[in-house]
Amino acid sequence: MAGPVIVDTERLTLRPWRAADDLPALAALCADAEVMRWIAPNRPLLPGESAALLERIEAHWRQHGYGLWAVEPRDHGGCIGFAGLAIPSFQPDVLPAVEVGWRLDRAWWGRGLATEAARASVAYGFETLGLGSVVSIIDSRNGRSLRVAEKLGMRPGPDRLHPVTRRRLRVMQVGRAQGDEALDRPDPHHPHRQPAPPAGAARGARAPRPRRAGRRGGAGRAGA
Repeated sequence: MAGPVIVDTERLTLRPWRAADDLPALAALCADAEVMRWIAPNRPLLPGESAALLERIEAHWRQHGYGLWAVEPRDHGGCIGFAGLAIPSFQPDVLPAVEVGWRLDRAWWGRGLATEAARASVAYGFETLGLGSVVSIIDSRNGRSLRVAEKLGMRPGPDRLHPVTRRRLRVMQVGRAQGDEALDRPDPHHPHRQPAPPAGAARGARAPRPRRAGRRGGAGRAGA
């Protein structure tokens, strides 16, 4: 799919960044010590560091045609974090690879939103980009994110050490076949929620729906 892409899930819109509007929210997110506890450099980011992060995210989109989206609740305008796919160049010993990542404002934790955004990202990677596998590189003590990865059907590979912090990282991985099974499995914590269908299956009304930026989907976007 050419051009910037928007993905709608049941409760979220994963959309291109609007730097002027979204940078304050990203800076606030990355200035939260609890959010950054398990993410290098394992401390709050300064405003300039968050601005540089957004520049890298946008450069990745330009270079590769995919990347990390800004995440916006469909019933609440404004960026609450990010999720999507990126090449984990910070960890050369796992390359070549594509990583699914997520980072949400702490006020939105505990609602299954990270899992919802990550599932949509993995589905996009398999169904639209044709990836054979996706990884997620997580601090081995970050139980919350490891549980999200497990819900995606990911299995642990050999641990690695972060090249700068030397913290132990768990490399979780899911192949296309395992991802299909996980995307079709109900979330045990939210059994009423319908998961995304496996690759190649008919899409229902609640499945993640990619569309090009500038075009409205059937349900529209929160805050638009």
